[in-house]
Amino acid sequence: MPRCPNYSYKLVLLSSRPKYKCALCSRLFPQKEIEVKEFQEFNKRRRIEDAERFDKEYKEHLARIKEIKKSLKLLFNGFSKTPKEYRKEYYEKNKEKY
Repeated sequence: MPRCPNYSYKLVLLSSRPKYKCALCSRLFPQKEIEVKEFQEFNKRRRIEDAERFDKEYKEHLARIKEIKKSLKLLFNGFSKTPKEYRKEYYEKNKEKY
């Protein structure tokens, strides 16, 4: 419901002409002007809500990725050495064979 810019009182749309009238101060406001202001305020609120929702979803996404990385590290914990290091260890353990 549109509100009066001066007193924040509810505006009434006059059916005879495209204008809103304030019941408190009896001023007339063009319908288009009031509707544009209402839409801009609605759009501003919606952008703020969207930004908050995006931040929340992004944080959840990062937490999911962090959890996946942690589980992969746990899964492949035994394979932390390079193949060269494995060969060197094997050679040192089995010098007698060579």
